[in-house]
Amino acid sequence: MERTCLRKAYRSNDMLRYCSSFIFKHIAKKGYDRVIIHAKPKLARLWRSLLGFVPVNEKEAVLFEKQTEPYVELIKYIDSDENAITEHMDIAMLFRIEGQWDTALEYE
Repeated sequence: MERTCLRKAYRSNDMLRYCSSFIFKHIAKKGYDRVIIHAKPKLARLWRSLLGFVPVNEKEAVLFEKQTEPYVELIKYIDSDENAITEHMDIAMLFRIEGQWDTALEYE
C-alpha cells in the first residue's frame, strides 16, 4: 500500500480501518506475517492508536532530504492465512489473477 490516497470526502477512521483490513487480509493470503511502515510522528500516532502498530525501538527515526520531520518505523504482526500462497502450491495458482487465487482460470 505504497503512497495510497483517499479523496477528501472518503477520509475517515472507518475508511482507514476498512482499507487496512482488506490490505492485511490480502497480504496474509500471500504468506506475510507482518506489515512495516515508515511514518511521520503525527501519522505514526494514528497508525498506533487506530490500527495497532508498534514502534520498532531499535531503529532510529530517519530524516529524509527535503522533509521537516523524521520518519519512524512501525510494525504490525498479522496472522498468515491458513491457505497462504507458498512455494509448495500448485504452479497454476501462481498464474492466477492477483487476489483471485482460489478461482481456476479457463485454461486450467
